[in-house]
Amino acid sequence: MVEAPEVRFDDVLVAIVTKTETVVPIDPRFLEVCSHGSIEVCGCTPDLPVLIGARVEGGQVRIRCEKKRNTKSVRVVVRLTGIRKGFLGTRFPARTRQQFEANERFIRSAYPRE
Repeated sequence: MVEAPEVRFDDVLVAIVTKTETVVPIDPRFLEVCSHGSIEVCGCTPDLPVLIGARVEGGQVRIRCEKKRNTKSVRVVVRLTGIRKGFLGTRFPARTRQQFEANERFIRSAYPRE
């Protein structure tokens, strides 16, 4: 669990890129739980030292890779982030003391007592 000013979901895609441009679909469940238009690429890392970039286009990620001539494929890890549905435009939502305490009880319930 990550504490953050926004309610976000993250996902990771792994793609084997063999062409200059590759399109990879985003998990439909991830699309469903995120606010429309809020999903972005927040990281893109290849397994080889190549020029690379990625962006979200609708329900897919377009990866552009300038690989060397003798390179057949590049493994790329793309990290996506999106704002949870119903929370778009909400940063640091106001909470009552009662809501805070209920949340703390909930978080502590996941761990066994010693």
